[in-house]
Amino acid sequence: MNIKHYITIFSIVLLGLSLSACSEWLDVRSETEDKEEDLFDKESGFKSALTGIYMSLADENAYGQRLTMTAIDELACLWYCSDFDYNPSYYYLHKHNYSNDYAKEEIKAVYQQLFNIITQANVLIKNLNDNDGAIHHNPRLKALILGEAYAIRAWCQFDVLRLFGQLPASQGSVKVRLPYSNTTSINDIPHYYDYDEYVAKLREDISKALEQLQTSDPVMDYPLSQLNSQTGATFDDDFYYYRRNRLNYWAVKAMQARMDLYLGDSTKAHDEAIEVINARANGEPVAQLAADANLEQGYLTLPSEHLFSISKYDMFEYTNSIFVGSSGSQVTPNRHLLLSAEMLAQLFQGTDLSANNRYLNLWYQKAVTNQGTMYPTLCKYYFNTNSGTPSMVYHAIIPMIRLSEMYLIAMETTNSIDEANALYYDYMRDHKITPTADNFKSIDEVKEEVVKEYRREFIAEGQVFYMYKRTFAKDMLWRDNEDNITESDYIVPLPDTEYEN
Repeated sequence: MNIKHYITIFSIVLLGLSLSACSEWLDVRSETEDKEEDLFDKESGFKSALTGIYMSLADENAYGQRLTMTAIDELACLWYCSDFDYNPSYYYLHKHNYSNDYAKEEIKAVYQQLFNIITQANVLIKNLNDNDGAIHHNPRLKALILGEAYAIRAWCQFDVLRLFGQLPASQGSVKVRLPYSNTTSINDIPHYYDYDEYVAKLREDISKALEQLQTSDPVMDYPLSQLNSQTGATFDDDFYYYRRNRLNYWAVKAMQARMDLYLGDSTKAHDEAIEVINARANGEPVAQLAADANLEQGYLTLPSEHLFSISKYDMFEYTNSIFVGSSGSQVTPNRHLLLSAEMLAQLFQGTDLSANNRYLNLWYQKAVTNQGTMYPTLCKYYFNTNSGTPSMVYHAIIPMIRLSEMYLIAMETTNSIDEANALYYDYMRDHKITPTADNFKSIDEVKEEVVKEYRREFIAEGQVFYMYKRTFAKDMLWRDNEDNITESDYIVPLPDTEYEN
């Protein structure tokens, strides 16, 4: 079975059009072309289709789990992993043993879901361009949905490149051709492109997304916080709210900075990251770094700095068991995702442990095995469902890209030590640490600290493996293999049944 069997025409029936009604899910099912046409014969069908795609992004085979918390972070060796008794797929991914059947199934599940999402975006794009009669009268809404659809396709295709593609910036010898899909039918096989051609397709989609969103997105007029409810801004259509849970203009700009950093274009990445950091709307910052207020309120994913996050109303049904959090339950190494006490100490080595609010609030350090051994557990996605109802805006969300990453990108790519120190000062202030004004003496010191901050800040968010890959790091913290990382460790093979294998 190759990629054409993965791709399905989806029509999406929305049970609740408002993004605030995230507790209601979508019925996503295979349909005929006739039913696809029925879906797009009214304006609400376009809204339903877009919302359905975001629900697919939140699937546990994509960003609801595997591409944020589990499989992708096992590739970065971020979790304690000593045997394969409980989670053999995690064990073999941790070892970068891609020939093992357990690892293959994880990879196949991710690959299939990414291209299912891409195909849904393609169906929406096709109908917006060729069958827009029901929405033609509303050019702003059309532009908004079209911009997001292009952005979603680029988002997923970029992660296909980061996961399955060759090393960026001509760092390796292995060349990989990858499919970039604009197909909407199971009868059409996407064209495969070499690295440069693929990157050109990515840039084209991001440019299209930004062009459409710049003239239609409410974030050009309101900060993200004011769009979290109907009290900060007033629209006749509820569809314009909750922009933090959609690929808005500034989220796409942030994705562009992430992409240019990965591709090795440091100047572009720096300027794009600074543009996002400095973005203002209605006299306020578009997003703000998360200080103590977020943590004190129990908003542990730090939502004030989310440029884009996905809603996942049922995430606590599985994240509380994956990570345990601060539930007080006994933990079992290799069954639960956790760190050893030594690993946590290494993770935050060199920081002020008495003040760092990430160390103090995002890690529960009293979880023990039945033998009494302590293993710190991550609280980022934990919520005590017995004590209240989680907020669909502040709790039941998974960060996809945050303002803190823009600070780290700008720090890594600047040529000015003064700018790096100024950025670091602001970044650490919201970690409740005040560094000296001249904390760094050289750009090399800055780059070393950025690597450490990626591990601390983005654990269980799926970014650390890609950081290692783009820098072709020869080792990973906590990798127990004595041999250096090789080029092949960074290139996850396409599924065995894939078309050009």
